[in-house]
Amino acid sequence: MIVHPKFAFVHLPKTGGTSIINYLLQNIPDTQRPNLKSHSPAKMIKGQYPFIFGSIRNPWDWYVSMYEFNFIEETPYSYLVRNRTFKEFLEHIFSITETVERTNFEQMNEMNIGLLTNFFLITFCGSYDLNFHWIVNEVIRIENLYTELPLMFKKFIFPLTEQQIANLKSFPRLKTSKRERDYRRYYNEKTKNLIKEKDKYIIQTFHYEF
Repeated sequence: MIVHPKFAFVHLPKTGGTSIINYLLQNIPDTQRPNLKSHSPAKMIKGQYPFIFGSIRNPWDWYVSMYEFNFIEETPYSYLVRNRTFKEFLEHIFSITETVERTNFEQMNEMNIGLLTNFFLITFCGSYDLNFHWIVNEVIRIENLYTELPLMFKKFIFPLTEQQIANLKSFPRLKTSKRERDYRRYYNEKTKNLIKEKDKYIIQTFHYEF
């Protein structure tokens, strides 16, 4: 999470948030980290800032990034990945009933939603509300970061300077997973359709395609 007198950014894991946070810290004066955990949900700051936004990522790409990242970084979710193929990882998370950090897998699977949609609900809506009542004001697609972030700032916050926009376009992506293959190559028809069903809200809302 990152805050400024005029806005706050809420970080949903594996959606480019680390890069956005570091860009804002380095390029927008008066931006700072609050005394909260990095992935704190929007409800923790509800009503405290004029504008709250987050970021999202193509769901099929997101699962691959989540899978690969947890092979090389030790996180509470790493044990779900270790010694499993990508297909086994998906099958496992959509069948277990335990709780890991903020993820109640039993409730998630009873609701028939994906892990990404689970994070979306917790981070941006504040609860398991399938009406998807957002606390955040805007969610930008990380694939369109260089266009959507400046447009959002101009429309809702304040215009970025030409130098700030140039810095954004040259800013490096941070904490990326180490993988050589296109995310599509991780999927077969069954797992492709599994994500299409589990994360249909995100796919439809943000116009994602496989």
